[in-house]
Formats: sequence, C-alpha cells, structure tokens
Amino acid sequence: MKNPKVVVVATYPGMGEDAAEIVAHFGLDAQVLTGDFAEGVKAARQAIADGAEVIVSRSATAVLIAKSVEVPVVEVEISPYDLVRCLAGLRDRRRPIGVIGFQKLVYGSASIGKMLGADIREIVIGAAEELPDKMAAAAAEGIGTIIGGATAVDIAKKCGLEGAVLTSGKEALAKAIHDALRIAEVRSRERARAELIRVLVDTSNDGIIVIDTDERVTLFNPPAAKLFNIRAGDIIGAGILDKIPDSQLPKVIRNQPAETETLQKIGDKLVVINRHAIKIDNRTVGAFESIRDITEIQRVEHLVRRRLHARGLVARARLDDIVGDGASIRALKQKAGKYAQTGSAILIMGESGTGKEILAQGIHNASPRSKGPFVAVNCAALPESLLESELFGYEEGAFTGARKGGKQGLFELAHGGTLFLDEIGEMPRPLQSRLLRVLQERVVLRIGGNSIIPVDVRIIAATNRNIHHLIEQGQFRADLYYRINTLTLFVPPLRDREGDIGLLAAHFLRKHGGTNPQVKAIGPAALKLLATYNWPGNVRELEHALERLLLLAEGELIAEDTVHVLLADLRADRQWGLPAGPAPTALQQVEADFIEKVLAEENYNKTKAAKRIGVSRSTLWRKLGRTGYDAK
Repeated sequence: MKNPKVVVVATYPGMGEDAAEIVAHFGLDAQVLTGDFAEGVKAARQAIADGAEVIVSRSATAVLIAKSVEVPVVEVEISPYDLVRCLAGLRDRRRPIGVIGFQKLVYGSASIGKMLGADIREIVIGAAEELPDKMAAAAAEGIGTIIGGATAVDIAKKCGLEGAVLTSGKEALAKAIHDALRIAEVRSRERARAELIRVLVDTSNDGIIVIDTDERVTLFNPPAAKLFNIRAGDIIGAGILDKIPDSQLPKVIRNQPAETETLQKIGDKLVVINRHAIKIDNRTVGAFESIRDITEIQRVEHLVRRRLHARGLVARARLDDIVGDGASIRALKQKAGKYAQTGSAILIMGESGTGKEILAQGIHNASPRSKGPFVAVNCAALPESLLESELFGYEEGAFTGARKGGKQGLFELAHGGTLFLDEIGEMPRPLQSRLLRVLQERVVLRIGGNSIIPVDVRIIAATNRNIHHLIEQGQFRADLYYRINTLTLFVPPLRDREGDIGLLAAHFLRKHGGTNPQVKAIGPAALKLLATYNWPGNVRELEHALERLLLLAEGELIAEDTVHVLLADLRADRQWGLPAGPAPTALQQVEADFIEKVLAEENYNKTKAAKRIGVSRSTLWRKLGRTGYDAK
C-alpha cells in the first residue's frame, strides 16, 4: 500500500498479525509495521516521512513515539481483562509476578492480583534503558515471572525469569485503528482548510497581520512585508512593537473597540486599515489587521471602471498622427512630446477645427499615463446642471431622476489617466469653482454625497477663446486659468500652415477614398488652388471639403475646375449679401461685422455664436436680418 494515512507499529508479532487481519477485513487505508521501543520509534519516523498522518501503537512504545514525532499517536488501550487473560496463562503463580512498564501500563495491576489471589508487583520504568537494571532487581527480589512488552520479556528470560507478553484484544486494536483513521481524515480537512487560508492570505492585495495575546506576530503576509519593508521571517514570533513601534494593533487586544476603515500613513503611502480582535468562546486569543494601499483600491476600481465604460475612454491618436511638416507643426509636436512626460496641466489654445483634441490624445499616448483612460468632455455641449453631474458624478437620490445606485463622474472614470476639458472657456462660472477645488485637493465629492473620493487625473484643457478677455469680463476665474495654464500649447490655424495643405489633403483623400474609389489623387493645379483659400474652419473644414471634392470629382484626378466649384460654394456660404432697402447704420454695420467675426470663429455654428455673444439664437437671427444678412 502506497502512502497510507495510518500506520500501526505493532510491538509484538501477534499484534501485527491481528492488525493485518483487521486492516484486510475492513479494507482500511492503513499499513502494519513491527517494532518495540527504539525500533518502533524508527519505524514510525520512516512511515511519517513516507506520508503517514497518524501512528497507532501501544504502551511504552506509543509513549516514546509520541515524544519523538509531530503527528498524532493513538495508543491501543490495555484493559484489566487483558491482564487477567495473561495471568490465566501463567504456569507458575506461586512466586511473585512483576508487571513492568510505564506508569500507565502497570497502574492498578497489584489490585487486580489481589482479587485473583496473585502476588503482583508493579515495576515502573521511565525509559527503555532502565529495563536491564529493573529486571536484575526483580530477580533479586524473588520475582519469578515478568509480564510486559516483548522487549521486557526478552530481557527477563535472559535474566532467568519467566516472561509473558501482555497482549491487547482485537476489539481494542480495531477501535484504535478506526479512531486513527478519523483523526487522519480530520487532519486532512484541516490541512486543506489551512492551505486555502494560506493561499487567500498570501495572494490577498491587502497586508494582513495577526498577533497573539502576548502581542507576538503569528502571521505577516507578503503585501504587509512590502508595505513595511520587513521580511516575514524577521518578524514572525517577534513582538509587534519591537518591529513596528507605532502599531495600534495591540490596543485591540486590550479590549479597545475594533477600528474600521481608518486612514493612516505608512511611509509615503496612505492606507485604509481595519483592526479586530480574534475571539474564541468570547475569549480574546489575538488580533488582526488588514491594510490596503489606497492606490491599489484606486487601481482595482479603475479596472472595474474601464471594463464598465470601455467605450470612449481610449485615446486613439498619437503625436505622429498629426499631419504636417511645416516648422510650426514640427515645433508643436516636439514641445508636446516634452510636455507629455510631466504631470502638469496643459492648456491648448487654437481656433476651432485646428485639431486640439487630436493633440491632447497624442500627449496622453506619449505620457506615462498612456495605459490609463482618456476621457473627453465638451464643456460647451452640456447645460450647467448636466455638466456638473457628468464631471463629478452623483449619489442615488441626489435629485429627481438620479440613476439608481448613483453614477461615477468623469473625474472618477479618468483616474490614473487624462481628462480632456474641451472648450473650457464656455464652462459656467459656478462650475469653475468646483473644478478649481478638485484640481487643488485632488478629491471629488459627488452631488448628494458626503464622502470624498481621491482621484489622480492629469488635466488637459482646450479653448478657442481669449481667456484673458473672459477674465476681464468676469466670465472666467483667474485662479482657475493659472491652475490649468501651467503649460501652454498654441495650435496654428491652417492659413498659417500653407505648406501642410497638400499633406493634409492627401491624408484626407486616403481616409475618405472609399467615397469615390475612382479618384486616385489631387491634380497639382487643384492643390495649388486649395492653398489660396484661407480656411476659416481650419483642418476640419479642409477635411469636409475633401469629402465634397470626392463626390464632385470625375476621373482619377481631382481637377482644378472641381476645386473652383468647391471654393465658390464655400465663399458663397460665407457671403451675407445686402437686400434691397436702406443701408444699415454705422452702429448696425459695426454690430454686423462683430457678428460675422464671431460666426467665423465658431465655424458658423449659430448656437455657439449666440451663446458667446450673450443673446438667444432667435435674437441673433433677428439682428442678422436687421443688418441685411441672410441667417440661413
């Protein structure tokens, strides 16, 4: 049998035979070996080395094995009936009879002898080495027969005494083997449970420390070792205050209340700690604490956030994706690459359509935060109340219509990454105050919430407006401007990138070529004509223009005539001819010129233009009509 759970160490041949019979009869997971005293101990040790979990033996040999090994030892009981049976088999009962062995074996044998009319002397030994001397003394005392284990009987016979081995009944032997198997099964379950706990503790992201009532460390898992920079081997068994002088864990043993979700600094790390007493039958036997690094909490939370909000949190563009070979663009990309390596806020300025978001994405992907989320929000696209809830999130029940369970804000979603605030100049002033506080404190308080949420976010903001003018007009906070304007990038308008128009046109032709697969390129004359237009809508307008050219083109080349048609349409869109009637007043003309400028800057988005001017869209239409402009 290979690696049995139970091994019987028989102290005499008859016991071995009985044990083998019992094991075979019941089909038990046990093995039988033979050995008395030292030989029995040697056999037991080898069995344990081979995987035995429980040892079965008897009398002195069982005691010696138990002192020598760490596994449980089940002793086969020797009953008074076993002694009576042994006495009945003796031929010489006229002389005194000696029962020799450890105290447990010989105790009470003299009393049994009196009941049977036999003179029994109890001979107690403390070790096997005492047997020869004890036997010689017994012979000198006139004892004629020795009852004991196999080794004792052998020594008695050498001293001229009769000997009888005190055997155990099969019932006691069978009971001991079955008890041993139950113990082995319990040990196996306990070992499996202990291994499960060990794996859970060692693989936990939390640092875990356990101490006993003497305040000595009994468990110190790898995350705890990493947090405190102490090897487990150097602290296990030591007093916790000797290794961690400022530990608060001993207080829990001294019947102080448990501590839950306590914030504490360990070195340069902020952690959350839970401390509890360990009690058995309402008696404190130790204490434990779990320690979690807040950055780890944020990492796991961020992983969940990314899985739940995978769409829209990825920056797809890289700095190399910015098309252009002019000096201004090369300088811009070089500066952006350097800025990407810092964690400072960046303000990107430039007209509408110049590609500010693409630049922001490129900076994110070139930064150490590239594996984190990239979250973008257009501050001009949402009303104030909705923008606030989007940025900062809200708790359940915070307002009518609030989602059950609340909602994470964009700051939370951007944790560990970048938050791109487009058109930040359009952000309502009350929200500017909240934004400034988040940037200063690096924590977010959800709408309707009462607990702060730490966030680690890099801010990239963009605007097409003159922030200094907005500050002068009281529409933008100066302190917020200086907070987001640590680093500045200016994206040049397309009219100042004349040499890049050809590269951009070719890029957009490849990008949208599926619209008209027949078209292969733009003719040189057509390309030269494109460069004559000032492109008020910048790169975005050029991209839309290329899409229109693909639809208008006939043949493999976009011809100069096709570009003439396109540019005529673009200029016509920008012309606001005067209707018949009286000429506008000088004031009306100034107003018209101002509106025209704002419209151009807003890429002729009348809703944005109206908001920027500070009037409603209908009022803007009325003003345009009054000055003779066609408010299409």
